[in-house]
Amino acid sequence: EADPTSATGHVAAAFALTAMPWLLEEAAAREVLAAVDDGSRDDVAEKLTARLSRDVQIFFVERRRSSERLKAAARAAKALCLEGEFPTLDLEYRTKALENALRHNVREAAVGLTLGEPRLYRQCVEGLLRIEEAVLGLELAGAWSVELSADVRNAATAAIEASAGRYLAPPEAFQIHVVDTEAAAHDMGRALLASLGAILGFDAEWTSQGSPPCLLQVSTLEAAFLVDLPALGSSEALAGALEGAFCEPRIVKVGFGGFEDLGKIGGGFPRLGPGRG
Repeated sequence: EADPTSATGHVAAAFALTAMPWLLEEAAAREVLAAVDDGSRDDVAEKLTARLSRDVQIFFVERRRSSERLKAAARAAKALCLEGEFPTLDLEYRTKALENALRHNVREAAVGLTLGEPRLYRQCVEGLLRIEEAVLGLELAGAWSVELSADVRNAATAAIEASAGRYLAPPEAFQIHVVDTEAAAHDMGRALLASLGAILGFDAEWTSQGSPPCLLQVSTLEAAFLVDLPALGSSEALAGALEGAFCEPRIVKVGFGGFEDLGKIGGGFPRLGPGRG
């Protein structure tokens, strides 16, 4: 029999309490949660918390927040329907994760964390410019209507000109579109179907291992489309646009790990997957 004061004992108690949460009073339940919620068994802690009182659930989320486990705290707040009690928690998580992504020059994660959260647009754009991602920074500043001072814009433009000989760049006529509205999804669908007989390249990005994709990149020879999946994951317009293009046999699809990417998109956003209706 497990010692109830040991780590093993606390996990065993937590398993038991998921079936019989009434066995412990609130103070004891908090003690078990504090012991078991160390990041190694999030599934056990979250399953137990879902069966406990709202006060204990709030304690659970606040404890994760105070421990700087912001991603886990934001996930729990959403699962427990506590966004009203923690209205800024998701923003806190994204802000800190964005800072970390920019500190390590991971531009894909930075953009993925920012999509769907206008309060982070300026921080992301300025961070991209700071890590010498001038092209992407200026493009997103335009797409997100982020005002930049003349000095900042001139410095970014100079950086782009200085690097022009070192990197491949798309033709001047090539267009890049951010797809984060129903109207933009419709426009993308029409543009993709207009490329019959051509090649369509695609790739997906996500912020961390195990999380659903946050960005789908689709490109033809004339234009690229950056699709904000969290914003449009339940969009019928996006589902129709993707189905029309990916099911069209006259369009050649090219991707690295493409089946895996499409499977993850369907798993994270069922409306966009096969058999959606």
